[in-house]
Amino acid sequence: MQGHQGLQLPPDKLAFVTRALKAARVDVVRETTVRLADARARYDRLRRMLDKAYEDKLEGRVEAAQSAASNCELRSGTVVPKYRKPFDALAELASAKNEDGAESLGGTLRHPVWSGRPDSNR
Repeated sequence: MQGHQGLQLPPDKLAFVTRALKAARVDVVRETTVRLADARARYDRLRRMLDKAYEDKLEGRVEAAQSAASNCELRSGTVVPKYRKPFDALAELASAKNEDGAESLGGTLRHPVWSGRPDSNR
């Protein structure tokens, strides 16, 4: 120890400083270990949350596809949607013919049950 040649401690003081430095090192190692364990626990928790979110997203897609398919049936090789109330009435209106029996063109559908009456204030 060239730089510290002039520093001399009595043996009892040297032993005290040595014990204090070793104890401080043990404390640092213990604190570092605790912090590392906490960081790993947080990382694991976030990883599980991320994995669960991804699985939920995939399951949501599967459920949406199953839900969409469960509301359909196959007729003569064509997939036909099945609507529940109140959407069945809208589907009926959309597929209905005009009052004169012609196909609806350009959004001019007039169904006798669902169409409004002309305004009497014209």
